[in-house]
Amino acid sequence: MGKLQLQKKQTQDFGPILESIERFYREASKLKAEHIPVSLNIIDVDKIPDVELYLKEKVTPGGNVLALEPRFKVFRKKGLYLSQAELKALHQNGVDEVYLLRSDMPAFTAYIDRLLSEQPSHSPMADEKKVTLLRNSAMKVMTDIFETPSKENIERGVKVVSNFVYTLMRDPKAYEILLSLSSHDHYTLQHSVGVATNAIILAKKMGIEDEVSLIEVGVGGLLHDIGKTKVKKEIINKKGPLDEEEWGEMRQHALLGYEMIKDNPNIGTRAKLAILQHHEEPGGTGYPIGLSGNQIDIFAQIVCLADIYNALTTDRSYSSARSPYDAFQLIKSKLSHKIDPKLFEALVKIYGHQKT
Repeated sequence: MGKLQLQKKQTQDFGPILESIERFYREASKLKAEHIPVSLNIIDVDKIPDVELYLKEKVTPGGNVLALEPRFKVFRKKGLYLSQAELKALHQNGVDEVYLLRSDMPAFTAYIDRLLSEQPSHSPMADEKKVTLLRNSAMKVMTDIFETPSKENIERGVKVVSNFVYTLMRDPKAYEILLSLSSHDHYTLQHSVGVATNAIILAKKMGIEDEVSLIEVGVGGLLHDIGKTKVKKEIINKKGPLDEEEWGEMRQHALLGYEMIKDNPNIGTRAKLAILQHHEEPGGTGYPIGLSGNQIDIFAQIVCLADIYNALTTDRSYSSARSPYDAFQLIKSKLSHKIDPKLFEALVKIYGHQKT
């Protein structure tokens, strides 16, 4: 088989996998479901994690067709080998998916992250579906990080950002797709993914081209609010304004976040500084340290502006998303003391063409 034919085959083979991953994330978002369907398309018997797999029991003639809850039976117990022959037999019997328990989602989503990262670098599949799947993967990772900010979950976040940058560097189309998707998510954990995306795009616009640096600024954006996992939930979720004591605790989140990741060898120094310094201000009026001017790392300044822009252009429980134009106006009139003017100019050049 010639080289061009091989590339086409690899691209075609990856299409069903992308569709199956997309469905997996869609089904996983149904939080009440205890069993999550997994297409046989995305099961590699040599790489699948050691999770218990289930089959949905078929309704037998005369059975209770109106039963509200489906019944499941174990197909593969943990610790047992899964063979290709078993998968083939399932397919021949008209079964195209198995199920896993929601409690095994972290292990399985890490496996899916690897599948996405293994897409051939020469493949032209960095289209909207590919980039959207990468974002869905990042959002699931952030859910896990905010629920359990373990070293393992944080390292998964680093890998997700690496996948973003890898895609961005190898397919020019991905830049425009990321740009179009960057401000259209609900304001929950997705905010962190949006900030990471904006930070990567803004850094690239500022002439930062090497992958290591783009990954660092993206990781800083993804994890910039990780310290909020250490702040009381009643403060984080409070609908009205915070009182002085509550605000004092909230202002600690940057320092708390830095403490959580400062010894992690998989996170670069400048990403750590972005997490620590993203609320510092050029005039020295920010927190948690009160740095000013050049004392604030440029990656932290990029994450700061990406954070502000994403917050303003995304729907939240107490305010509707602003258009890019309105966001620029508010930043210029009310928030200019928080940001570097050169970065703001670059941001306007990036997003200024978008429809209001």
